[in-house]
Amino acid sequence: MDDEWTQPEQIKAGLQRTGFNDVVLTTERGVWEWENFDAFAKFFFDGENPGNERMIDNWRALDRSPGEVRPVFKRIVEEEYGQPNGTLKGYVPAQLVTARK
Repeated sequence: MDDEWTQPEQIKAGLQRTGFNDVVLTTERGVWEWENFDAFAKFFFDGENPGNERMIDNWRALDRSPGEVRPVFKRIVEEEYGQPNGTLKGYVPAQLVTARK
């Protein structure tokens, strides 16, 4: 996703700039849950999500392979989102938009 389309005010301005009217944007709090880090890592490293791919490409530009980064990434993810039962749980914003053209 283009960096200019990540924040609510950017999304609204971008839609208005491209000719949409009556733009109404609501931010919902979504939840993602993973069985464990390995399940999340499969999604993150192998899922071909454009946002994740950009992050991986940035590591490669710094001469770091995903394999080198993975242990540090695991530690950070588990510290931030790890649950006592070994699962991962986090909250992510979801932008819901309606508009007319």
